Amino acid sequence: MDSVRTKVNALEKSLGDAQNARNVDAMAAFYAPDAQSLANNEKTRVGIEAIKAGIKRDLATDSLGNTISYTTTQFWAGGNYVTETGVSTAMKPVKSCIQESI
Repeated sequence: MDSVRTKVNALEKSLGDAQNARNVDAMAAFYAPDAQSLANNEKTRVGIEAIKAGIKRDLATDSLGNTISYTTTQFWAGGNYVTETGVSTAMKPVKSCIQESI
């Protein structure tokens, strides 16, 4: 079970990395060709091309620039199936200011 948990955690990290890199193809790779994805205030995205188009729209309208990460909190495995629950975290960009004194 620990090896499966390790694989799931690696997939979660890969998804966060893809989102943070704003890589549409890498994000879409997590979906099956006939997947359906729910989004706020729009029809269900049906099929990989609709999902990719939606991801592109989402990225184009994202003005926050948050860094996304995922953490698994519960994990169950049985037979060929794994179920995990967790949290996603969006961190605001850190802005720093350096002031020089003369």
